[in-house]
Amino acid sequence: MLQSARLQHLGGQALLTEPVASYLVVVAASEEALYHYLKQRFEPDASTRVILDRRRRNDATAAERRRAHTAHNLSSPRVAVIRLTDETRMHGTTGTDTAGKRGRVSMEGMEGLEDRQRVDRWLEESQYLIGRMIPAYLDDRDRVRGRLEMSDRDNERLRAEVTDARREIAELRAELEFLRAERASVADSFSTIVEHLTALQKPVNDISRHLHAVQPSEVHA
Repeated sequence: MLQSARLQHLGGQALLTEPVASYLVVVAASEEALYHYLKQRFEPDASTRVILDRRRRNDATAAERRRAHTAHNLSSPRVAVIRLTDETRMHGTTGTDTAGKRGRVSMEGMEGLEDRQRVDRWLEESQYLIGRMIPAYLDDRDRVRGRLEMSDRDNERLRAEVTDARREIAELRAELEFLRAERASVADSFSTIVEHLTALQKPVNDISRHLHAVQPSEVHA
């Protein structure tokens, strides 16, 4: 309303400038999971773009050029929130020379109340995002990482137990093979003994028959 009153006081159409705010969320290249989360979170918002920082550390000049029109920059070690403004101007002319001289009004450095409220609200939301949502996400990631490390330790322990079990199984198999060999050796020895006993049994039987045949003749004599 103040701008409209001022334009009417000038008596003609004036230069209208309304900065169109857009926001750039830059996520560190090492936080790719966070990048996908924020990209999905801000996808419905056409004025907010989430990108993954794939720059090299020594490429600082390009970053400074991109920040030439930056109004606000909220950053953390993992994410940076940048507010960009694109100022467009519409020029108009008045019906008289006097009004034409006063018709061009520069609006640089002036922001409307609505724009300031919108920026403040967005900054509050950004601070909430950085202060609450991202730490919560990082805490969840740390918990998942801790569980993963615990699972890795359990896997290593199970691998060691499996290795010990395999070694014990190999020892038991070797012992079983040894016992089988011993049993085969005992069986061979027993077979040899039986053969010897069988061989000795035949002479004994012959002697016994001879004795039984001799005894009756001696009795009659």
